[in-house]
Amino acid sequence: MKIRIIELKLTEDSIPFTKELQPGITVFQGANCSGKSLLFRVFAGLQRPYRGKIVYPYGIRKGAVFENPDDSLFFPKVIDEIAWGVKDRARVEEALKLLEVPANVEPMRLSYSERKLLSIATLTFGPQVGLIDEPLRGLVGETKRKALQLMQWLHGFIPFMIVFATPDDELTRISDEVIERWR
Repeated sequence: MKIRIIELKLTEDSIPFTKELQPGITVFQGANCSGKSLLFRVFAGLQRPYRGKIVYPYGIRKGAVFENPDDSLFFPKVIDEIAWGVKDRARVEEALKLLEVPANVEPMRLSYSERKLLSIATLTFGPQVGLIDEPLRGLVGETKRKALQLMQWLHGFIPFMIVFATPDDELTRISDEVIERWR
């Protein structure tokens, strides 16, 4: 199973990019304003590229986590955010243990860092492709460590984890591939 990027151009002046992504954690790394969020939207199917395409295997399920955690949270309780679409209750319990937040609290009552972690944990439903935009933005110390731990845990049952990030050394340490020249 592969994801094929074929002659992808995000803007008129970008250089066409072709690549085959293998299962694993792939990080698209770049500076601020380099087009990572645009690339995320193209991968998620929310925006068309200027030219080219991304080809997923037929019938593949994708899950997307936006840079702003509030854009990824919809349910009235933490447990609802995590359990949505999950058939394996043990997986939900493990996610809650990793998050260390109360299951019955309203997500908007959590701190920014906790909401960021919760938004990543929404991928617990187990898509075949997990797309995460800027997962470490605004996180420091223990919360950053938890986010990395959570992404590695999710990768245990999500074949493709595709992360769009600023130059974070922490992300390169958990990735199988880092792509810096994609535009």
